[in-house]
Amino acid sequence: MYTDTVWGRSGPQSVINIAELDKGKRIAKVDEIKRALEISEHIPFRYLIQHLGVSREEFDEKKLDAAFSSLEELGVFAQQRKVEILLENTPNELSSADRLKYFLGVTHLNLNYCFDIGHAHIAAGIDSEFESMKQRIRSTHIHDNGGSDDSHFFPLQDKGTINWNEAMKLLGTHADQYPLLLELREVPGLERPIEQAKHIADQLEQLI
Repeated sequence: MYTDTVWGRSGPQSVINIAELDKGKRIAKVDEIKRALEISEHIPFRYLIQHLGVSREEFDEKKLDAAFSSLEELGVFAQQRKVEILLENTPNELSSADRLKYFLGVTHLNLNYCFDIGHAHIAAGIDSEFESMKQRIRSTHIHDNGGSDDSHFFPLQDKGTINWNEAMKLLGTHADQYPLLLELREVPGLERPIEQAKHIADQLEQLI
């Protein structure tokens, strides 16, 4: 997502956007993702999760062309390292569930998805986004929010508004298809966050 280690706070030049219209800038961002993929030569991993555009990115067919060029190049590079690129539904006009489906339809790229349940909750809704994406879901990002901001709250903590009983039953309809991966924002002052995350993961699994 960023070239720096402080989540983009060093400036706009640090944001990685594969739909960047300036070709020179886009190539530089693709090269940065390649460097991330090269880690798999030392620490093997199965998936690289890729955003299409950045937060609040506006829709533009030219941006889809740029993303297509980026993903064609990255796909070859990833395949050589036995890594699969997954597109994530994100809160912008390029990569809602329906827009991702449209993108794959017009580009004929054979890519699968990472289903981000918190982003779906902000967008058209969990049920709707899941229905559009379910056949291609290969991984997930699990977190909560209030339905407007991308808060990445711990689930089941009364801060967010996702109905986790319904959500987990929905995800459980394809129980063998993908892992459930917690993607949580750090909580200041929280003691033993890893233990807390493990406890929540166990609770979520029981809801399935």
